Amino acid sequence: MHGFRHTHASLCFEASLTMQDVKERLGHSSISTTMDIYTHVTNGRKEKVFNN
Repeated sequence: MHGFRHTHASLCFEASLTMQDVKERLGHSSISTTMDIYTHVTNGRKEKVFNN
């Protein structure tokens, strides 16, 4: 079940939500927790960056 939190955070990031939005959705008190642990670069995001 915990893995879904990681997936959710990554998909929110890929959908261009701000880190603050994702932090609040996950209920973190620190944005560094969200950034360092919960957001992962998805393949779609890698391709988007690569193609720009």
